[in-house]
Amino acid sequence: MGIVGILLLAGCGGVALYHSPKWGALAAFPVALALLGWHFGSTVLPAQLEAIALSSDREPGLLSIAIFFASVGAFTFGGGITIVAFVQEQVVHQLKWLTPQEFLDGLALGQLAPGPVLMLATYVGYKLAGIPGALVGQIGIYVPSFALMLSILPVLARFRDIRWIKAAMRGVGAGVIGVISVSLLYLMPHAAPDAFTATLLGLTVAVMLVFSLGAFPLIIGGALAGIASGYRPLQRLKEMV
Repeated sequence: MGIVGILLLAGCGGVALYHSPKWGALAAFPVALALLGWHFGSTVLPAQLEAIALSSDREPGLLSIAIFFASVGAFTFGGGITIVAFVQEQVVHQLKWLTPQEFLDGLALGQLAPGPVLMLATYVGYKLAGIPGALVGQIGIYVPSFALMLSILPVLARFRDIRWIKAAMRGVGAGVIGVISVSLLYLMPHAAPDAFTATLLGLTVAVMLVFSLGAFPLIIGGALAGIASGYRPLQRLKEMV
């Protein structure tokens, strides 16, 4: 179904639960039909065309990178975490541009700089097409959302007070939590492949819950723990980039 379909249905569910069951069901019906049509239409794609699509996606050009990140910037709602989950689903599981470990590396590097989502797009673009790809990924994810925000600012306050929009956003919020949880489950085996990293993961979660620390000091602490355990951070950094 994909993240976009899940969030659309979650928004319809929010309308049904918190505003009007009738209008929620009416909204969900065309969304479900569109998703079913997309699903069955994609399953009847000839094997030859599917193989060509997959082979071309393995080494995407700058245009493919630009189109992908422009669509991410324009159509992904719910905040930075939702964008990360969407990019992870697409570049790792659907398009197979990166391995789960490569994506995890980019996610970690992005947390060390301002604008982690922007840095993640830069990293993915760099891994795919070098410095030109990094520039295209960064511009592609930023410009559409910036232009969209400028265009809706005059009417944003008016729409924010509409009851059905409030109800839909409550449903989308719940859907976002589910999407993030699934993404974490996918990445867990790659983030903690052994006893040391699993222990470090558990300690990190405990420290976040007890002391409410941000991501940056915990990432630095994890890096220092890796160095203390005999891990070779410089060699790993070379592998990441």
